[in-house]
Amino acid sequence: MKKRYIVVPAAMALLLGICASCAANELPSGFDRDQVIKTSEGFIDQLNAKDYAFCYDQFSDVMKESMSQKKLENTFTSIFEGLGGFVRFKSVSLSSSKSLGVEYAVCIVKCQYENEAATFTISLDKDMKVGGLYIK
Repeated sequence: MKKRYIVVPAAMALLLGICASCAANELPSGFDRDQVIKTSEGFIDQLNAKDYAFCYDQFSDVMKESMSQKKLENTFTSIFEGLGGFVRFKSVSLSSSKSLGVEYAVCIVKCQYENEAATFTISLDKDMKVGGLYIK
């Protein structure tokens, strides 16, 4: 099957920073590993449940400026039609990123769906707000 690549516009610059720091495999100071994983998996659970209002509320102000709740819903409705139902979380890895002076904890979550696998890259700020979202 074809792989889908979706990048939320505000996350473009953030992703460049992610690539530069992926080798570090450490979270920035002040981030709790378990909380980052729990928040990221919970966010994905809510996307899978199509609770787009909750997901939009978890966006940072910068993300909210670049993507409306309706656009989030339209984008992920289309993606999930191709992926099928959620089966399980496969693996999680963590790294850090800094973009525009803001440090992010980056959680890469591999998921298995009925029709194919997907990898979410979720960048969280110190307030555990989503500052970057990418799905491959």
